[in-house]
Formats: sequence, C-alpha cells, structure tokens
Amino acid sequence: MTNEKGPKPKIKRRPPGLVITPPAPRPVGEDHPARLLFREAIESAKEPTTGPAATEPAEPLTASLPQAQAEPLQIFKELREAATASEGTADAAAEEPPPAPENTVRSEEIREEISSPDSRVFATHFGQWRPFLTEAQMCVLEALYNMTHARGIAECLTSMPKLAAAAGVSERQTYNVVKELENNGFIERPETFNTPTKKGTVFRLLLSRRTTPGPERRYHFGD
Repeated sequence: MTNEKGPKPKIKRRPPGLVITPPAPRPVGEDHPARLLFREAIESAKEPTTGPAATEPAEPLTASLPQAQAEPLQIFKELREAATASEGTADAAAEEPPPAPENTVRSEEIREEISSPDSRVFATHFGQWRPFLTEAQMCVLEALYNMTHARGIAECLTSMPKLAAAAGVSERQTYNVVKELENNGFIERPETFNTPTKKGTVFRLLLSRRTTPGPERRYHFGD
C-alpha cells in the first residue's frame, strides 16, 4: 500500500487593508461654546472665595456642558496656558522689595572671636611651638597652663581623666601626649600619689623648655 500525497492547496493571500488616517483637528473659533465655557470656569477659579457669591454652590460643570463636537480638552489646555503666561508676566513686573538700610549689618559680619587674657598669655609662651607640636599636645599644654600659671602656681595635682576632660582629648591619647611632652622638656611629673587621702600626679609646667633630663618621679603608695 502506498501513500499518495495529493497536491497542496494554495493559500490565498488577502489584499492589504486600507490605511485609515485620523482626521486633522478642526480649528476652534473664539466664539465656540466649549471655549467660552472653559474660559468662564478658569476666571471663576481665580476669583476670591470670600463674599456672598462664594457661599452659593457652583453649578456642576457636566450639567451645563453643551453638546459640542470640538475637542474640549484641547480648548481647556490652550486657555490654561494663556492664563499661566499672564500670571508669570504679572509676577515678573512686580516691584522688588526695598533694600535694607545701610546701617543694618548682619550679626555674622560683626561677630569677632575675642580670646581671654589667659589664652593670649599662653600664646606668648607656647605659640612659637605650635608648628612643631600636634593639636592634642597644644590642648594638653593649654589645659595645664589654666591649672597652674593662670592661677599663679607652678604645679598642680590632678589625674589623667581630669586632664583629658579639660583638654578635650581622649584618656588613652592623653597618656601618650603627656609622655611626649615630658620627654621634650615641656612638663615634669615629680610625684605620683596613690594613697587613701591623696590620688593623682603632680604636673609642673615649664614656661621655658628644658633641654636637660628632669628629676625622677617619686611614687607614694599607702603612706
């Protein structure tokens, strides 16, 4: 038995469909009912909401909308753009506010940083070392100066936490800074107390940098 293949049916191609182009929008006249309606709506929106006319409820827009064949959205867009352009022109033509009086000066311009007498005296003694010392070292030196020479004494008894708080430096960094200042001859620590009645370290601030080794520190424990 043999399978005989019949001829394939021919596929008829359909003719291409017609290309429908949308109609061009018709020009809308100035006296068109839709244009007049939208112009009245925009003008009524600009009017103030106070007064007797504002208390009366406005008629719904859809109730008075005429059966127009023109494009209402296009009309509304044109009227809205015209109203916005007129508002922008009015704002640009507004007068600028009068300038402030000449004798009025901002507080930021007249604000001056007035240093205390102690800071100026500290700068006369240690200002020359600022290019060679770090900011933390200068802060510790100024804190020690306020504790000693600013009060008329050459040395003071304090602890590392109190010195760190006065200098605005962390306690761990204060330990390193004090050691560096002592090695460079700016301060001395002659005594350290850890007794029931006295705790802390004696700091001696030198106004003139020492170039020779300083005295050894004495430790007091329980006596």
